[in-house]
Amino acid sequence: MKIIPLLISLSLILNESPSRFIKNKNFEGYVFSDSEKLEFNSEISNNRFTPTNEEIILTENILKSDLFNLNKDRLNQVKSCPIIDKNLKKYIRQYLGYYVNGEKVIWINFLWKKEKIDNINKKIIIVSDGCSYYWNVKVNISKHKLYDLLINGIC
Repeated sequence: MKIIPLLISLSLILNESPSRFIKNKNFEGYVFSDSEKLEFNSEISNNRFTPTNEEIILTENILKSDLFNLNKDRLNQVKSCPIIDKNLKKYIRQYLGYYVNGEKVIWINFLWKKEKIDNINKKIIIVSDGCSYYWNVKVNISKHKLYDLLINGIC
C-alpha cells in the first residue's frame, strides 16, 4: 500500500518540468512546452507551439545540412573557441517553437555540454559572451530554412 503513494508522488515531481528531454545518436536537448510561461524575446514568447519529436528531427536535419554555409564567416570561432558546424554533438540544445506569419519556426539554443548548467530543463539559459560555446539559430520548418545565426562574443 505504501509503494503506490510514493510512485504517484514521484510521477508528479517528474512531470513538473516545463520541457521534455529528447535524445538520439546525433543530438540531445530539451523541448519546451507552449503552455509554459517564459520571459523571453516577445517574438518568440507570443504564438508558441510545442514541437513534436518529428519536427525536432526535421529541424536537426535542416541544421546539419545548412549550418556549414550559414557559418562560413566563422564569427567568434577563433583560438580555443570551437567551430560550431564541426562540433554539433558537443552541445546540448533548448528548443522553442513559435509561429511567424503562420509558419512554424523553431529557435534552438546551444550550450556546451561540458559546462554544468543548472535548470537547463526548466528555463531558457542566456549566456553573455563565451564565444562559440554558446549560440543560437532559428529554423523555419515550413520553408526548410536556417537563419539568424547568433554566436556569443569573445570575452
